[in-house]
Amino acid sequence: MKNTKLIQLLETFSVSEFNDFGKFLNSPFHNENAKMRLLYNYLKKYHPDYSHKDFTKENTYYCLYSAGENYDDKKLRERFSDMMRLAEEFLSILYIRKKPIEQKRQTLYEYVSRGLDVHFNKKNNEIRKILDETEIKDVDYFMNEFICESDKNVFFAGRELLGRRKSVFVDLAGEIDLFLKYVSSRMLIYYVLIENWKEGLNYKFESKFYESVISFIEDNNMTEYPFVKALYLRLKIIENGEDDSLYYDLKNLFLNNPDKIERQHMIRIATILHNDATGRYLQGKEQFEIERFEIMKYQLENDMIYDERAWLSRENYFNYVSASINLNDLKWAEEFIKIYTDKIDPKKREDACCFAKALLCYHKKEYDEALTELSRIKGNDYVYQLKIKALHTRIYFELDDLEKVLVIIDSLKHYVSSNLLIPQTFKRRYTNYNNILYKLTRLKLNPDEFKASKLIDEIK
Repeated sequence: MKNTKLIQLLETFSVSEFNDFGKFLNSPFHNENAKMRLLYNYLKKYHPDYSHKDFTKENTYYCLYSAGENYDDKKLRERFSDMMRLAEEFLSILYIRKKPIEQKRQTLYEYVSRGLDVHFNKKNNEIRKILDETEIKDVDYFMNEFICESDKNVFFAGRELLGRRKSVFVDLAGEIDLFLKYVSSRMLIYYVLIENWKEGLNYKFESKFYESVISFIEDNNMTEYPFVKALYLRLKIIENGEDDSLYYDLKNLFLNNPDKIERQHMIRIATILHNDATGRYLQGKEQFEIERFEIMKYQLENDMIYDERAWLSRENYFNYVSASINLNDLKWAEEFIKIYTDKIDPKKREDACCFAKALLCYHKKEYDEALTELSRIKGNDYVYQLKIKALHTRIYFELDDLEKVLVIIDSLKHYVSSNLLIPQTFKRRYTNYNNILYKLTRLKLNPDEFKASKLIDEIK
C-alpha cells in the first residue's frame, strides 16, 4: 500500500494540509463522489506514515464497499486513481494560493475573455501594486514584470488610445525591454549552474550568448539589483580567479542584503562563497580557510544549510567536519557530528556519519577506530571511494605500514584513471596527491636528503 502513488503523495501532506484536503473533498463544487469522502475518512486514521498493520488493501476496500462483496483489486485501484486526481487538483489550488500575482492573473484572463475593461484595469493595477512593493527583485520578479506589461498590451492592442495611454509601438518597446531583462536574469542562473556543474561533472558545456547577456546586464545597469549583481559577480570571479576583491564584493553583498535576495538564492550564494574560498585556500591563500568557515557558520546560524527537502546534503556535512578539523577545532567537529547527522537524508546518513567519524578519529590519532568506521561504509560512488582510499593511505602512513600504503596508492591510481564519471578537477587533485604520497613513501623506505629537498620544492 505504501508503494502506491496516492499514499506516497499523501505522506508528504502536513497535518494542516491533510485537514484542508478533507475540506476540499467535502465541497460539492470540487467533489460529488461520496466514496471519496469515505476513503478520506478511512485514510485519515493512518495519516501520515500509513504503516499500521491494519492498513491493508482489503480493509481499505471494505470501507468503501459492503462486507458481502468479494474483494476487487481493480475497483480499489480505480478509487485510488479518483482520489489521486482530486489530490492533484488540491495541490494546484495550494500552489496558486502561494502566488498572489498568479492568482490575480488568472482572474485577469477571465476579464479579457469577457471583454470587461474596467475590471481588467482594476485587477491589472492590483498586480502592478504588488510588483511595485516587491523587495526581492529576482528572476520571478522580472518574469512577472514582463507578463504584466505583455498582458496589458495584448488587452489594449485593438482599443482606441483616447489620450490615456502611450502609442502601441512605445508600449511594445517597453515590453521587449522587460523581456530582455527577464531573459538576461534567467541566463545568469543558467551560466552559474553550468559553471558549478563543470566542477563536479566530466561533461563539456557551452555557454551560448554569454558575452551578449553580460553586455546587456552592464549596459542597462542591472547590477543595481542585488540578486543580479550576486550572479554577475560569481561569473566575474570565474573569469578573474586571482582577484580576491571580487570574492569580498560578493561576500559584502551577501551579508548586507538578506532581505533583498530570495532565501534559496541566498543559500546558493553562500555555497558559491564557500566553494570560492575553498578554491583560494587550495591555491595557498591560507586566510581563506578562516573565510570559508565563517561563511559556513553564518549558514548554520541562519538555517541556510538545508536543501529543498529540508535535508542537510552529504557534501555540506563533510565540508563542516573537514573545515573545523583543518582549523584544529576537533571539539566543534565532534559536536557538529552529534547534532547534525540526523539532518542528513536517511538514505545517505549512515555512510556520511561513518566517514566523518573516521576523519575525526584519524586527527585524534585513534587509527584503529578510524579504520573500523571506514569499514562500515557501504556507499560505492566515486566520492566515497576517493575519500576512503585517500584516508586509508594517511592512516597506514601514520602507522608506518608502508607496504599497504603502496598497495592502496596503486589501487587509487587505477581507479582514478579508469572511472569515466570522475571529473577532471578531481582526477588532477587525486593524481597529484597520489604522486606526492608515492614519492614520500619511497623516501621513508629509503631516506635521501637530496630527493627530500626536491620533493619539498615540488609540493610548494
